[in-house]
Amino acid sequence: TTMPHAASYSRLAKRRAEQGSGLDVLNISFDLTAFPLDNVEPAELPQLVIAGTVVVIDVRTARERKDGYIRGSLHVPSTEWIGTFGEAATNLLVAAVANGSHLVFHCMYSRERGPRAAQEAKEAHPGLRVSVLRGGFQQCVAQLLDKDANATSVFESLRLERWTRHGSQGLVWWPDVDPMRFAFEDLSLQDAR
Repeated sequence: TTMPHAASYSRLAKRRAEQGSGLDVLNISFDLTAFPLDNVEPAELPQLVIAGTVVVIDVRTARERKDGYIRGSLHVPSTEWIGTFGEAATNLLVAAVANGSHLVFHCMYSRERGPRAAQEAKEAHPGLRVSVLRGGFQQCVAQLLDKDANATSVFESLRLERWTRHGSQGLVWWPDVDPMRFAFEDLSLQDAR
């Protein structure tokens, strides 16, 4: 096998920093209790989605979402919520305020990007009901699929071959466990463009 040149590694490192993903994110000391936000437990989510009482906001990257997402969730990447809101984030907030919606934000682990986006939305509209999905998409997949193999109906486009068991975390997105394996896939996809 040939190794990519140094510029490829630097592009990869930059992209990983922007994505905020990886198992190392589990070690981030990001205190969710510092925010006045509610948490929604993964076990509660299916009933809330079926009842139509929440709007789920997925702030993960398109690459992460490609491997599965919560049925009916809206994809508004974390970059839309940083600084000046992007058009998608602005439109979503205007509609949520008008409809009195309860927004539930998540990223892969809901340790950084999801809570930050939720906090930005809450600060922009203090009266809006905003929550964070505890443990993010990873814990939602791990907990719901561990309890009920038929829970795949909660998810859409879930590529189970991209998930693996990893210690006490349960099911984990495979690119976070073996980032180098998937880095080459990312680079080949980018070079193909």
